[in-house]
Amino acid sequence: NARRKRNYQQSEADRWLKQAQHDLESAYNDMHSSTSQVAYDWVCYKCYRAAEKALKAYHYYRDTGKNMTADIPGLLIGVENDVREIGY
Repeated sequence: NARRKRNYQQSEADRWLKQAQHDLESAYNDMHSSTSQVAYDWVCYKCYRAAEKALKAYHYYRDTGKNMTADIPGLLIGVENDVREIGY
């Protein structure tokens, strides 16, 4: 049962991190689009969501039992100091 839970946690961490990477790629593509004017508000939103999803991946990977809020400062609670300092 513990192994099954660990596999689930790792799978969820991978899924969240992959989505965070996709969000960052999308933001990058939006910033470097030659076909339209850059919508900076959407770029910022995608970057925020990427940070949120990466932190959720961290919590799944570490199995912190953290409530999965959309609030980045809330997701930084319980995160190791060197990681948390990047967020502030």
